[in-house]
Amino acid sequence: MTPYGYFRMSELARQLMLSVYDYQEIARSRIENYLALADELPEFAVFLELPLGTVPLGFFPVRERQRNRTLHALFGEQIYPPVHWAIQGTVPEVFQESHKLAAHIMTKLCDQRYSVDEVRRKADVFRSTRQSLQKAPCL
Repeated sequence: MTPYGYFRMSELARQLMLSVYDYQEIARSRIENYLALADELPEFAVFLELPLGTVPLGFFPVRERQRNRTLHALFGEQIYPPVHWAIQGTVPEVFQESHKLAAHIMTKLCDQRYSVDEVRRKADVFRSTRQSLQKAPCL
């Protein structure tokens, strides 16, 4: 049985955290990728501006009215944008704007694992997927 609870970080994990990761480079890459997506997908951005000194967690949230259809089409292109905000049954229905946003939001990944070119390519696939879905009949 695996123990659970609060445990101190191992010395190995601590050393890795302090010496292996280049946090300045990670921050630079995340900011650069976020700004590339803001440039490519401004009409879908939930937060278009990135305040000075802000480093995104690696997500660029977008609004998409046909989210589920778009997700399935992107899955077919081996692009897997996360959906984080399932609030049905948790947030009272009186907060209609929150429910509307939660039903249409997904995130584009923009963390340091991706190059700007890859982020832009995925934005192009997103845009072309949307265009083809708009031409296709809804089932």
